[in-house]
Amino acid sequence: MSAYNRNSTARHAAEILISGSTEQIKGVKSTIQPFSSVRRMFCLFVTFDMLFMGILWILYLNTSGIGDLKKAFDCQVNHFTIKTSMFDVVLLTAGRVICLLLAYALIRSNHWFTVAVSEKMNWNYTVIKLRSCNLINFPFTV
Repeated sequence: MSAYNRNSTARHAAEILISGSTEQIKGVKSTIQPFSSVRRMFCLFVTFDMLFMGILWILYLNTSGIGDLKKAFDCQVNHFTIKTSMFDVVLLTAGRVICLLLAYALIRSNHWFTVAVSEKMNWNYTVIKLRSCNLINFPFTV
């Protein structure tokens, strides 16, 4: 098989996945099933969630009053403390996004368990962070 035929076959397979078409690759019986529109929307939503958190963090750095963006970035990342830095929240969001995209885009899981576990971990960390910053006083423990 020439390089052109392999590239055109791979290109055709990618077009099937993106377009949602159920036709098969020419001459090959394919077991590749296209993404459903709901799964595609979920993956886009999760990706935009990470981008939104990154933009919010950059806006926080600009308005933190530390100085220029480079100095604020250095303070948040290199001199990390749980009470003053928001970089951990961005890393937590990135980890959640990677976990969800692996589960629902690459492995194509149909189970809700991945979302439940990742959200529970996020909630627990958020409560711990809020308690350590003394922003709120919870009468219960996690």
